[in-house]
Formats: sequence, C-alpha cells, structure tokens
Amino acid sequence: MVGSGGHARVLADILHLSNGLRLVGVIDDFEMAGTPALGVEILGTCEDLPRIMRQLECCRVVLAVGHNARRLDLAARIESLCNDVVWQSLLHPAAVLAGDAVVGEGAVIMAGAIVNAGAQIGRHCLINTSAIVEHDCKLGDGSSVGPGGVLGGNVRLGVGAIVALGAGVINALELGEHALLGAGATAVRDLPAYAVALGVPARTTRFRDAGEEYL
Repeated sequence: MVGSGGHARVLADILHLSNGLRLVGVIDDFEMAGTPALGVEILGTCEDLPRIMRQLECCRVVLAVGHNARRLDLAARIESLCNDVVWQSLLHPAAVLAGDAVVGEGAVIMAGAIVNAGAQIGRHCLINTSAIVEHDCKLGDGSSVGPGGVLGGNVRLGVGAIVALGAGVINALELGEHALLGAGATAVRDLPAYAVALGVPARTTRFRDAGEEYL
C-alpha cells in the first residue's frame, strides 16, 4: 500500500475484510523505513518499489491517496519506475456492485456504496462511503464521488473530476476533467473542465488548479 494516513487506514480495513488479500507493507515517501504503520512496516519510498517488488515476487499495489490529482500523478510515477506494476482494486464487502458494472485497476469502492447496472468505473477512481453511482455512469480515471454523493443515471465524470461530500448530479450530465462539485451542491447542468461549482442549483464560481485542496 502506498500511503499511511487516514485514507490508508480505511483501505487497510477493506483489505482486512477481503478474502485472499493481505497487507504486507507500506510505501511512504515521508516516513522512515522500518517504522510501523497500519500493523505492518514501512518498507521504503516509491523509489524503492522496484527492489521491494522483486523481493516479494508476488505483489499488488494499492494507492492510499485521497486527492485525485496526486493519486493520478503517483500512479504515473510508479508506472515509470515499475513497468510491470499490478494495481489492486478494492471492494468493501458491504458495498453493492452490479453484475455488469466494470471496475478499473486500482479503483476503490467503500462501505455502503452502490454501483448500479452498466456503470463503468475508471482506473484509480474512489467511490466513497455510501456513495451512489447509478446505471450507465462513466467515471474517468482518478475521479471520485465523496461520502453520500449521488450520480444519477448516465452521468459522465472526466479524468480527476470530484463530486464532494453529499453532492449530487442529475441524470445525463457531464463534469469535465478535474471539475469540482462542492460539498452539498447539486449539479443541474454540465460543468466545464476545472470548474468549481457550489450551491443548489450549483453555479460555477471560478476555475481551479487540479492540485489544490478540496472544498
């Protein structure tokens, strides 16, 4: 697992509850190797991953980073270091996943989340606690739906787009790449790339840099 903060604790719990999966170590660029974290040891930094993966022989990697743009950047960095990296997706046993839903590599679906028929979840997406992704939604790589967020049917999220805590998107809308729908807002029209939209109904208030903190 890459990361050792609060988000990592949630993912470690999902791993603990998942049959056939075991957390063997943590990678963290900001903590000392050998330090305990999440019940295991920090094995090193991302730069150490090629060596660590050779030593472990059979190993999958989970990105425990909640920030969308950072998660995508970290995935690209690790893939440049380890061209044979295998990403582990996680599904909490208390989540509901339709039989024909598609979940990309490294995506995480948390407790109480519902992903309905025909939904397509991109690589390294995050579907947070009790979020709802309705039928035929398509989520671009690294996008996220916060706790209690709701996507109506046939919604499109661009790469890195964010639907924050308790926010909702009505049917058949599109949020552009790295757009941010703020906490508790309701989108009733499409949002352009990098837009920040707040309120009910949501209105674009400004445009953001993908690397800034969330609302």
